[in-house]
Amino acid sequence: MARFRQIHQSDSNIYSDLEFSRIVRHWWKAIELDVFENGITNLVINYLRNSRDNVNGLQTSLQNLTARKNDEQSTLRAADNAGQVETAAARNWLHAVSEIEREADDIQEEYNQGTCARGWCVNCWSRYKVSRRSVNLKAKADLKLTEEFPVARQPSPEPVIEMEDVPTQNQPSIRRILQQLIDRIYDPQSGIIGVYGMGGVDLSNATEDGSREKLSEALRKKKFLLILDDVWQQLELMKVGIPHPIRSHKGSEIMLTTRSQDVCTDMHADFTMKVKPLSREEAWTLFVEDVGQHVIVNDSIKYFAEKIVERCEGLPLAIVTVAHAMANRHGVGEWANAEREMKESIQDIRDIIDTYLIAPLVQQINYLRNSRDNVNDLQTSVRNLTSRRNDEQSALRAAENDGQVLTDAAINWFNAVSVIKRKADEMQEEYNQGTSWGMSTKRYKVSKRFVNLKTEADLRLTEQFPVARQPSPEPVIEMEEEPTQNQPSTQTNLQQLIDHIYDPHSRIIGVYGMGGVGKTTLIGKVNNHFKENPIFDTVIMVTVSATPNIKDIQSRISKRLGLDLSEDTEDFAIEKMLNALRKKKFLLILDDVWQQLELKNVGIPHPIRSHKGSKIMLTTRSQDVCTDMHADFTMKVKPLSREEAWTLFVENVGQHVIVNDSIKDFAEKIVERCEGLPLAIVTVAHAMANRHGVGEWANAEREMKESIQDIRGMENKVLTLLKFSFDRLDNDLLKSLFLYCACFPEDHNITKDEIFIFCVGEGLVYKCGSLIAARNKGEALIGSLKVACTLEDGEDDEGGSVRMHDMMRELALWITSPMSDSSTKFLIRTDESIVEAPQANEWAREDFYTLAPHHKIVFLNSRLLLYMTAID
Repeated sequence: MARFRQIHQSDSNIYSDLEFSRIVRHWWKAIELDVFENGITNLVINYLRNSRDNVNGLQTSLQNLTARKNDEQSTLRAADNAGQVETAAARNWLHAVSEIEREADDIQEEYNQGTCARGWCVNCWSRYKVSRRSVNLKAKADLKLTEEFPVARQPSPEPVIEMEDVPTQNQPSIRRILQQLIDRIYDPQSGIIGVYGMGGVDLSNATEDGSREKLSEALRKKKFLLILDDVWQQLELMKVGIPHPIRSHKGSEIMLTTRSQDVCTDMHADFTMKVKPLSREEAWTLFVEDVGQHVIVNDSIKYFAEKIVERCEGLPLAIVTVAHAMANRHGVGEWANAEREMKESIQDIRDIIDTYLIAPLVQQINYLRNSRDNVNDLQTSVRNLTSRRNDEQSALRAAENDGQVLTDAAINWFNAVSVIKRKADEMQEEYNQGTSWGMSTKRYKVSKRFVNLKTEADLRLTEQFPVARQPSPEPVIEMEEEPTQNQPSTQTNLQQLIDHIYDPHSRIIGVYGMGGVGKTTLIGKVNNHFKENPIFDTVIMVTVSATPNIKDIQSRISKRLGLDLSEDTEDFAIEKMLNALRKKKFLLILDDVWQQLELKNVGIPHPIRSHKGSKIMLTTRSQDVCTDMHADFTMKVKPLSREEAWTLFVENVGQHVIVNDSIKDFAEKIVERCEGLPLAIVTVAHAMANRHGVGEWANAEREMKESIQDIRGMENKVLTLLKFSFDRLDNDLLKSLFLYCACFPEDHNITKDEIFIFCVGEGLVYKCGSLIAARNKGEALIGSLKVACTLEDGEDDEGGSVRMHDMMRELALWITSPMSDSSTKFLIRTDESIVEAPQANEWAREDFYTLAPHHKIVFLNSRLLLYMTAID
């Protein structure tokens, strides 16, 4: 007590006796408490003397803890993308770390605001409390830093997994059957329920694996509804591990579907129900919903449509399949032909349907006596730490080459090492300058700082942490794109697609057009738009191709979601993808689709079931594919206008085509031959970019007329790409008609009568039974070629004619040329300079002949000899 009074004698004018007594009582109580709890070595004076070190030590521990928290959160996000959920231990740990961070911020703020008056004062009491809280909180942070726990786990099984279905609000019979089944499930007397009917009447599937005993034991503990779909023979329930519902006191039920009533009997069904086809009215309503309203507007089409629906006899699968096939057919002849084919050959349709401890309190040593050793020890530790830093940086560079990124823990570690090295250099310089310190307080303080810094360096040296990790999936990966600012039509198409993506009613968007017209360029710009305007959790672009590989498509989508499907079965991989995508608002872009892709078989949820506003966009060369994919909006990408085509050509070939008028004349003709097809324009431009002679351009213009494949890059980049459209035509008759159309001169409007000539030559009159049926068949064939973007509407005033795009005609001529491996060979001469027939040896090796020097055209094959005049 005398010591305290002696200290404050000079401050008698500051404190009254009452205030002085209160200060003494505070300090004496603290000293007694420390002595009682921690022993004489941790007296209050130690907290006061080391307050700065204690606060800094807390901040160091907090930095390490925060770095680990960030890494754990990154791990949790990746696990969430993989369909896992946060564990209770991880939730409690993250909450505790947040509380530690909040309390540490309060301590730091209180410490920064504290100012110490001279001597023993009330502010020293506050400093004591802050110092002690820092030590206690640091110990708590260090403990959390070393705590191990599972971050995520597999989610508990959902009681019911929602299945993809189709709307049946306009099918009263289906809704009645559904209600009857539900009533029977609630009936305690119905243990097993059997549903039977012919194939194509619609239910879904589910399977379970597991050992018989474990499965049986698990099911006996639950009130379950087990749905067995597509049962073909009696299934011994006990052999599978399924307890019979009659032995269950929990009210379990089993429902099965089959095509045979006998199976229901063999399975001892307590109630059986036959699912019958739709009524005539329900069948017509379903057909109109899928085919479109145009079948109602045109009475002639409606007549044939009703007959077609009648032929389906209420079978939903057949009705929907035929509706999708006819959705884009608007000609009466096409519908008449379809009705005739439904009579003659209906195919059987089958449904093709998932560290740690950061240093404790620094122990006191003889700083003065071992000052030189302390300096040397620090330099050794810093050298070792620098070596490890170099090794970690090498490992980091290797990881970055593999696409990995730096972890937050590694960033914190590298920063801390840099600070340690900088401090060590400054302290070494200070020590070298203090040669006359002797056994002074200065030497003591410097030596102590060396010991403390060595301890920190040694801790950093032994600290273990992941240097790199897989990057979190980017919401949008920016695609390389071609500039289109000088193409107003492309900008209009782009804006139209973006508007429909924002439209809540457009869930699936189809983009179709001929090969090389710029569909992929367009959707690449759509992708990049949402990089700058993020409204989706993720935007994924996948190329499907003509022969889709489901596993490859799943792999590319799952990689963007952060999922690992390598060890999963097919069904489990589908379920993981469905669960991951259902949690996100996604835009999935499917490029180059050639046939209907069953989304649920890939693991893609239908956007109509998403409450988050997900969208799917696809590109294809066939309008039918858009229909089969149930596109809510379709857009045809047309070739560039003449002005846009010329601008694109000049951008790629160079300005020299404008300077020289002679070259410009030939260049304009070459561009005109490309008919606005961007792929052809760019390919020819690159081939002619370094050609500055008029003769070279004249030769190129001639080759564009006579043998386009001689232009560098045209065969490999253009014709080969376009040939995919030819190869994917449904049958040989369509391919033959496509090649036949190439026999007409360029830009010729091919009339229905000229198509009828083809039908006659192919023997369709005999096959179809009448001239009218053959003409209708020809109209249906032309409709299929137009839908596949291999023919275009003609430009005559009367309408009803078609024409070939110049590049598609060049494709047909290339396919039938002697250089092709095609079995069909054509001899075609359409130049005005033709005045005589080819030599006999040329005629001998061809299957089809055309001579058209502006006035007449001759077709000749083994079945038909025809002479026509005045085709202008």
